[in-house]
Amino acid sequence: MKKFLALSASLLIWLPLLAGAEDSPPAAGRELLDLAVRVQDNSARVKSLEAEFIRQSDYAAVGADEARQVRGSGRLFWAGPLNLRLEQHAPTQETVVADGTSVWWIRPERRRADVYPIDSFTANLTSLLEVLGGLAKVNEKFFVEQPLPEDLSQIPGELTLALRPQEARADLNRLILWLDEKSLRLNGFKFSNVVGDATRYRLSQIKINPSFPAGVFTYAPPDDYRVNDQRR
Repeated sequence: MKKFLALSASLLIWLPLLAGAEDSPPAAGRELLDLAVRVQDNSARVKSLEAEFIRQSDYAAVGADEARQVRGSGRLFWAGPLNLRLEQHAPTQETVVADGTSVWWIRPERRRADVYPIDSFTANLTSLLEVLGGLAKVNEKFFVEQPLPEDLSQIPGELTLALRPQEARADLNRLILWLDEKSLRLNGFKFSNVVGDATRYRLSQIKINPSFPAGVFTYAPPDDYRVNDQRR
């Protein structure tokens, strides 16, 4: 009885999420709201993450620019809330290092390093950090929606959760999570913006709450690198 009352109390927090915008997909039912509660509780226990990633970004045609697709793969390291290291191995070697205030974009083939304030690097970085660090507050940030057919995972043993930000955002219009059915581990996700650009991540070799050596989220360029500092 106590367990039922606790679950009912949790779902009451999510009742406003049943509304959504008029042009949204059908509102989520109780089963999906229950899943969102469980995802939030599980995410609150994830303080750091390491994984191999495959990324696909689909950019919509805008004006004279044609639609295009960009792929990449590598390894990511994250420690909440805003520390991130993305080591892309293909198609080119690039590294992105965020320390909570600044972001370094390192391109060894050009012997170049660019550094930006974290809030003005790219919208994709903001959305990625929102996925990795924001799911512990899903009920404060998102509406839960019924997934569209194209959102659903095609991998056996995975659940799909569709979210929409409660506050209108140009960089993040919808967020789709693909979760391990038993552990609710985040196996992949897709986020899209208001113009139709979408970026999909698939994760593998996932380590939850690993300890990282010192220096993972800091960067000092070699003396022979050209440095472009946009923080000034």
